[in-house]
Amino acid sequence: MNEEILRILSMVKNDIMSEDEAAELLAALYETDEEEKEEKQTTVIRNYLPWDDDGKLRIVAFIGHNLMDENEAYRKYTFNVEIDGDIGPVERCCGNIECNAINGDAACNGNITCDGIGGSASCNGSITCDGIGGNADCNGNISCDGIGGNADCNGSISCDCIGGSASCGGNMTAGDISGPVSCGGRLECGNISGAVSCGGELNCDVIEGDASAGGDINCDNIEGNVNGANTVNCDNIGGVVNINGEKKENSVNTEELTEKNKERSSCGIHGG
Repeated sequence: MNEEILRILSMVKNDIMSEDEAAELLAALYETDEEEKEEKQTTVIRNYLPWDDDGKLRIVAFIGHNLMDENEAYRKYTFNVEIDGDIGPVERCCGNIECNAINGDAACNGNITCDGIGGSASCNGSITCDGIGGNADCNGNISCDGIGGNADCNGSISCDCIGGSASCGGNMTAGDISGPVSCGGRLECGNISGAVSCGGELNCDVIEGDASAGGDINCDNIEGNVNGANTVNCDNIGGVVNINGEKKENSVNTEELTEKNKERSSCGIHGG
């Protein structure tokens, strides 16, 4: 009781709480009716939560009256949240979240599994969904039909198409990617609008930029320079090929390549 009183007085001293509000909370501490006491305390706690009453979903944990940091809560406990139906934006969740569709951005400390996400998705786990309207960023893997924006993860990426750049620490399998690509493992994709760098074997249709790989490079057309650790097998290369320090000039009809690039399907993604 004394610790709670000191905490309230400290909040008044630091202009976090008004004197009237402090009096209300102190009165709640001495309330004998348990139901009335809980209602008063809940009202005061709600008034001092560190976010606005904005309609966004937040799945958090309290120890007593103290709001836990979501990273700390995720490390100490296991939270699995399953929601039947569509939901609005998810600003913070200290565990895993599974639902139909998220109509906005989504952020959590665990995994995100859903039908679609209308905005961007960010989590410490993996993301598995049909489509993401914005960017996708996670520490695990990303597996989606399509991503409207950029994709960045420490694991692997498996998508139909990506509307922006793509970067991952593992393997990447995708259709078309509308930006530069970087991956730590093997890369399998269609057309890429930018430079490419991968740690393993590189297999693509068209690359609108330079290409570098730790393994073999197998492509139809590469508009820029090529650096391959092993062998390079391409129909057309617009720049210079460098294999183990040996350079070779190549000629290519860049106008023809540009026309081929224009024929690529767009990555129009609609999430929740």
